[in-house]
Parts: sequence; structure tokens; C-alpha cells
Amino acid sequence: MAQLISHELQNNHQLAAQDLLLISTDLRQIYLDQLYFFKNITPQNFFEINKTKLSLGVANQLLQISLDETLGLQFKLVLENRQLNADHFIRFIAEEIYFYSNRFYDFHPTDLKTKTQLLRQTFIEQVFEWVDGENRVEQYLYNIQQTEALKIDQLLIKYGYFDYPYVSEFAKHGKEIPLAVEINIKHLLLINSVLGSEFLAVNELMPKLHQLSFQLHQFIPAHYLRIFKIFHSESLQLKDILQHFNSYQLLAKHAIEQPHLLAYAKLMQRGYWQYQDLLNKQHFLNAQTAYWDQDLILKRPICQTKRSVNWLFKQDALVNDWIAEHVNHVSTRISITALSFMDTSKIDAQVIVSVLAFFKNISARLFVIESYAFAIQNQWLDHPKNDRYVLYQKETQPQKNRKVIANSYLYIEEWLDFTALMTDENPQLYKKIFSKINRVMQAFMLFLQNIVHDLPKELLSFIHLEHQQHPEFFRLLQKYQIKVEDFRKVFKHVPTRRIPIHSIFDSFVLDYLMDCFNQQRGIAKNVTWLGLYHQAERWHEQVYFDETLLRLKQQIDIEAWDRVSPMQKIYFEGWCYEELNSLKRIIQESIIFKHCLALSYSKPIIEREYVAFHMSNIEDPSQEFTLGCHYQLGQLSFDQIRLPNNQIPDQAYMLQAMRFIHDVNQHLKWKSSIQPNEELGNL
Repeated sequence: MAQLISHELQNNHQLAAQDLLLISTDLRQIYLDQLYFFKNITPQNFFEINKTKLSLGVANQLLQISLDETLGLQFKLVLENRQLNADHFIRFIAEEIYFYSNRFYDFHPTDLKTKTQLLRQTFIEQVFEWVDGENRVEQYLYNIQQTEALKIDQLLIKYGYFDYPYVSEFAKHGKEIPLAVEINIKHLLLINSVLGSEFLAVNELMPKLHQLSFQLHQFIPAHYLRIFKIFHSESLQLKDILQHFNSYQLLAKHAIEQPHLLAYAKLMQRGYWQYQDLLNKQHFLNAQTAYWDQDLILKRPICQTKRSVNWLFKQDALVNDWIAEHVNHVSTRISITALSFMDTSKIDAQVIVSVLAFFKNISARLFVIESYAFAIQNQWLDHPKNDRYVLYQKETQPQKNRKVIANSYLYIEEWLDFTALMTDENPQLYKKIFSKINRVMQAFMLFLQNIVHDLPKELLSFIHLEHQQHPEFFRLLQKYQIKVEDFRKVFKHVPTRRIPIHSIFDSFVLDYLMDCFNQQRGIAKNVTWLGLYHQAERWHEQVYFDETLLRLKQQIDIEAWDRVSPMQKIYFEGWCYEELNSLKRIIQESIIFKHCLALSYSKPIIEREYVAFHMSNIEDPSQEFTLGCHYQLGQLSFDQIRLPNNQIPDQAYMLQAMRFIHDVNQHLKWKSSIQPNEELGNL
């Protein structure tokens, strides 16, 4: 109903505008003058990009936008013999239209529609300004004849704008026309009022604006586009180019010669941008260089070794952009050093970024562990070269000119300095400190590279789940005929034990690695990530086992108890039933089946109120369940049967379990009959 009313009002407004043109030739001429500018403009040609000339044409090339490498962004109005300006329209384009460098951004339909409506209306009002519409309407009303005034009043009253003949009152008695009346007449003369919503239809213009928002690269020179993406990583407006072009111009040569390193220029002081050696390797090694902006680079140098700088300079822009953004995180600097000891020349840039991100919160911690171990092993703290640090101990006395250092992540910067001091004459020893870190990072890198090797290159940007909601992701999957679930499955570990499925980007293996390094376990040269994952599976199970056992021992003072069933294992109708009558077996069952047997049922089992069995098929051991029974008055009664993760099996398995319970109860009755004096609870 609301839509019908809105449509009716819209039609009335259009009819009123068309009727108004019939009243006066002067008013009709204002409309025709507007039409001159609009006659060849359609939604299809409203935005046109000339890739050869690197220019953007707006409104069928009426306004042309291009970037002059000397003068900056240029707006040229293409009109024949007319001295007009388009300031109003240009301001809207420069300030309200966003160009997105991040292709994962997506508009909300409502926002896009609103922006398109504003764009359309702004251009219409700009043209109305070109034809001097406001002054001409005011002049017309000032000199209006009574006959035309009467007709205009009749029109305004007929279509419900007003209920009083204001224009006639002015024509007859000179009574001032209210501003609202004047504004309504002007609005009725706008070309969209006359031609209606079909003129430059918003629904047709919306996809053109959406498309334009991701096409900055088609009309901006590549090296300037690189600069803009560095300083506006998500989006930018043309006003940003206008405001900062003089600064960006200083980086143009660097963007041509070393585009892959340009992200680091953002971290340097503007006063050095024009220098030829801005991106020299020495700045990455020298802690005292003045080029870096101290407010943006908190710790220097960025690289600890020449090898890591060389590695950095060989990397793709994607890798360097990520590093520049996260360079203040100490793990990033350590990961750079670790990767520099590997051959990454055949590794995809997206994989390297994923490796850096994956180890961002752990590589520094691993480095501290290894540095401490080397310091103790090689007696660095007592070495004559060590004039800076002393190891923290309870009885440690403060020493002049020496800092206290401990085996803690809190001292990561001190450990970086200490290892550099003690290995400056022995690069191989420094490399050896990184050997275990290198091996696990390389294992993950090769593992991930092997996964993405057979995937289309276009899909590599979507390997992380947070990017998999973008429409482009689904379009590409359809293009390559890949199902969403199949794509996501390749980035998940395949468990060999009954544990939840983990993404390869989860911390499941990293948690194990922290313990592995802390316990000073060796990491083989040929270690694989899959091998580490299997080790992590066993480690997580053992951790759960130990923690659960410790928790239960705080509540329960025995570890094993007499069974209720006649035998430990009972074979019945093709199934094996094993009674769980020790804490260890109950915990193991909980680990395997991922349920709450250990934590929720251990106490009633020990108090002989409950009995649990592991039930498995003799011919097909993969068919297995946990069977739970109440135990009262010397008899078992069925409570529940569960698959892993507390899933409920088919009814047939429940009936099978009930037959077993019935059979066991017969034995329990017989046992009770031959031992009448023994309490039933102790059978």
C-alpha cells in the first residue's frame, strides 16, 4: 500500500511538472535548455574509462578526469562555447565517491542506492545551475501576468501543493510569494521532475557506480596507483589525491623503480622521500639511520642480518606490504630472519604472507626459548664479550652497566640484542639458534604451498575464512566448478583420531610446538607439518588425560575398583563389551569419544550407582559406542548409548545393548543366588 501511495505521489509530481510547462513558454525553455545537456546521457555512458588515455569520462564525457603527473588531478569540463564551471558536481565526485583498493569490500545495497540517488540529483542540480534556472524562475515570477499566475495557482492547488493562490496575490496586489512556493516551482522545473524516475534511472545507474568504485586502476598510472594503495589501503577519495599530490609526487620515481618496497616509504619521514637512496638496504640494518619516522617505527633495526634484508628485497609487493604493516611486532622481525634461511623463491606470495601471519604470535616466544637454551649451553652469561646482561635469579645482585635478563617473552628485545652481540663473529651460530624455528616454519610453508599448488591463482586470496563471504569468492568457485565445502575442506586437517576437525590455521599445532620447544625436544631436519599435526593430536590427548586425571584425583581417592559384570570383556552376539572400571580407562573413553563420561560419571561409577561399557563390533571395530547403565539392587538398567561427540545411534544398536544388559542381569541374579549373604552393592 505504501509503495502504491508513493508511486501515485511521484506520478502526480511528474504530471504537475508537465502541466506547468504548458502554462508558460519561458518555463518550458528552462526545461529545454536543461535537455540540451542531457540529450545523449544514459546510465550506460554515465561513467566511461579510456584505458589508453587513462581518463575517466563522466556524463557521456561531459566531465573528464585524469591525473597529470606534473599538475596532479585534472577536471576538464567539455562544453562548446560555454564558460561554465562544474564545481558543485566535481565536489561531489571528489568527496563522496569512494574508490576501493580492497576488492573484498562490498556495498550495502541501501548505501549504494542512496549514494546513486545523490549523484543523480547533484548532476541534475548542476545542470539547473548551468541554465541559470533559479534566477530565471525568480525573474519570471517577478514579471508574471495575472492569467499565468492564476493557472499556476490552480495547478499547485489541484495537485495538493498549496491551498491558497499565493502567485495570484502577488500578481494582483504585490503580496510577497512565500519561499516554499518559489522552491516548489523551481523543483517542478528540474528535468527529473518532468521526465520522472525513468530518466537516468537509479536502478540502472547503481551497478555503474558500483563498478566504478573498483576501477581506479583503469584511469590512474600504475606507479601512482601503487602509491595510493600504500597510503589508502582500503579506499580513497579523489580529494585525497588533490590534497596530498605534492607529497605523493616525491615518491613517483621510487614507485617506478622499486614498487615492491614502497610500503616502507610510508614509515619514513617525508623530508627524505625525494632522496635517491630512500629504500637503500642500509636503512634496514642501521639502527641509527634518520630516515625512519620514530613515531611509526618503534624498534630498529628492522632486520638483524644482511641475509634477511636481501630476502626482504626479493619479495613480492604483497609480502612487503604485510611486513610493513606489522613491522612493529617483534615476531614479524624474527620470522623474516627465519625465512631468510630458506629458499622461498618458488613459494607463492600469498603463502608467505599466511606463514608470517600464522607465526606472528609465536615465533618471538620460540626465539626466546632457543636463545636462552643456547646461552646456558654455551655459557654466554660468563663470556668475556658479555658486558651487558646478567641472568635473573632470586639472589641476583644488581650489577653496574648490566641489565637483568630472564627466560621470558618480556625480555625479547634484550634477547635479540644479546644473541646479536654473542654471534656477531659467528653467523653460523646465529643460524643455528634459528634452526628449529626454521624447520617448523618451513614445514608449514611447504604444507600450505602443496595445498594451494593445484588451486587457481585467483582463489589464493580467499584461503582465509574471513574473505570467503565476498561475492567474488562464490563467482570464482562457480567459474572453476568447485563446491564451497570442497574448497574449505582442503584447508582443514584430516584427524587420524577421534578429535574435532581443525583448520590448518588454528593454533592446534602451535600449542604443541610451544611445549615441544619448552621441553627442548628435537625437531628433525625432514620434519613435515602433517607429522607435527599427528604429534599434536597425541599431545593434546595426553594433556587432556593428565588434566582430567589430576582433577578427578582431587575428588576421588582410588584409581581402580572391582567390576560389576562377570568378566572384564564380554562377547555377546558379535559385540565386545568392556566394563570401564578405572579412572584411566574412563578418561581414555572420554578422550576418544569426546563426551563427559569422565567428568560427570566417574563419581557415581565408583559409588556403584552407574556402570559404563565400551561396546565394539567384533567384525568391524570402527563400529563402537559408549554404553551407560544405572546399577541398582544388583541389576543393570539401560540409560544411554552414545557415538563420538554425544551423537545418538540408530534404534537397532539400543536394542542390541538392551539384550546384552538382560543377559548380564541373568548372570548377576545367579551370582546373587549363590552368595546370599553378600551385599548386592558389592557384587
